[in-house]
Amino acid sequence: MTKKPVKKPAAKPVKRAAKKAAPPQPTPVKDDPIVVKKLAAQAKKLAKQQKIVAAADAAEPKRSKPTPIRTVTCTDCGVAFKSTNPDASTCTKCDRGAKPAKRVKDDVDTPRIEARLIVGDLSVPVDASDLAHTLGAANYVGKGLIDAWPDTVWSALLSYLGLPAFPLDRATADQPVKRLVQRLWYDACRGGYPEESRKLMEERDEERIEEYKENFEKVKEAVEVKVERAKKAFGGVHKVSTYAGKKIKVLNKNHGARPGTKRAIGMDIIIASKTTDEALPLLVKAGCNASFIAFAIAQGFVELA
Repeated sequence: MTKKPVKKPAAKPVKRAAKKAAPPQPTPVKDDPIVVKKLAAQAKKLAKQQKIVAAADAAEPKRSKPTPIRTVTCTDCGVAFKSTNPDASTCTKCDRGAKPAKRVKDDVDTPRIEARLIVGDLSVPVDASDLAHTLGAANYVGKGLIDAWPDTVWSALLSYLGLPAFPLDRATADQPVKRLVQRLWYDACRGGYPEESRKLMEERDEERIEEYKENFEKVKEAVEVKVERAKKAFGGVHKVSTYAGKKIKVLNKNHGARPGTKRAIGMDIIIASKTTDEALPLLVKAGCNASFIAFAIAQGFVELA
């Protein structure tokens, strides 16, 4: 038998590896249009800043060098003293003719703002950066610094304006006081009102002052009425002579007041007493007053003989 020839497997074709593509070469910095544009903008900005600085330096006055202090010997008394004048011949002890300038006395009653509002011996906080916060305006209504100032400061500002300050009613004094503080704030923090609005602001200040004078009379009358009412309501309540020396006759012992209360204590004292002279000192000792006797009579628990 003849052997069949063995077929050799065909060799697979060898695939050649593809060459890697070379990475893209970056554009040189000096040729990159974006970089060139950025550098040009920076150079332009730097040149502008240098120009501004040069102009400021030219406008600023040159500072003079401080005068050196030298030790000089007095020609009269021979004492060495320090002076900025090298030609000085006499010291301060020998120079009797020179007198220091008199200091102008500040008007301590004039209100002013120096980080705080100062009125005489009083000092209260202000907000130098925000007028609305100081006056309680805009978002600070009812929460301004001026709302927390004591009544003495409000009264002092009214007195400075020549306005009556007692009795003090803040709602009535609101406008003249706040307008004064506003003017002081502008003077201290902004160098005064703008020239175009100065006259208008002064006119409004005068109008608010006149309004306060008119409204103050109404406030004064209202307070006087309240005082008279209080005098009539409480006058004579504690007069004990009305009930002195009279016998107490009990009509009803069951007053119904809750035990331990002042009403119950007072009623028990009156019902247990035989005379008003016996009841009155006990009522006073218990913290009650003579009106308990009138109440007991009005309610029908006792009567006086």
